[in-house]
Amino acid sequence: MKDSDLERCRTMDQVQAHALQVETQAKRKELGAQLPALAMRVFALQGKHYQGSGYHWTLVKAIGALLWNVNDYDSKFTWDDLLVNEVIYEDLVEQVGEAEKAVASGQ
Repeated sequence: MKDSDLERCRTMDQVQAHALQVETQAKRKELGAQLPALAMRVFALQGKHYQGSGYHWTLVKAIGALLWNVNDYDSKFTWDDLLVNEVIYEDLVEQVGEAEKAVASGQ
């Protein structure tokens, strides 16, 4: 392999890594934009009685950790971090939805 070919390969790797980082940051911002509305839903459940309401603090703790992770621009945020945080977000949305249904039905 010539030096010029090797340099092209390095450049392509850098371009691909940069493209992945740009996509990761865009999705991070998209996820971050959804968090305030979810946080409001979590805090609206405070003091309400629903199945699992004794563990309401876990919802508060989860939204707090999610807000911290997604908005901590001082740390390196990788694609793996994004995937983990998206799974946590989806799970939290499901838990909050179930709690809201329980409150609405008086359970």
